[in-house]
Amino acid sequence: MSEKSLAFAVAKIRSFENSLLLRNHYEQLLSLENTSDVFDLLAAHRYEIGENAKTLQDVLDFSRENDYLLLKDLAGDRKEIKVFTIKNDYHNLKTAIKAYYGSVSGDDNMLSPAEVSIDTIKEAVSEKKYDLLPGFMGEAAAEAYDALVT
Repeated sequence: MSEKSLAFAVAKIRSFENSLLLRNHYEQLLSLENTSDVFDLLAAHRYEIGENAKTLQDVLDFSRENDYLLLKDLAGDRKEIKVFTIKNDYHNLKTAIKAYYGSVSGDDNMLSPAEVSIDTIKEAVSEKKYDLLPGFMGEAAAEAYDALVT
């Protein structure tokens, strides 16, 4: 990352620091009586309320995804950024395997952000095409399959 890009990234992140929730904000959140008021307070502090947000978890998921996209945008094509998604990719693989062999959906348990799309993981598991998955993840999926059927 060039010095100019680094300066921009630092300035952008610092601008977000001013909107972080402080102790008194948490106390306010605890005192609120309805979801609408909670959403309003969060919106005043950089939390974006997605169009489909019905619960606080929806708001937090939307915010986490946006934060990751910002980080990815600021970091560019650096592979180090994947450290934030590897855990979710493997969790999604585990969930897809359990869902497929348990004959349930599993969609509610998938995590984001993730590098490997949920559809790709589901296809790899249901079609047993583990080569669709990156490197070690495909090997782990094949081993999990072997463990389940033997």
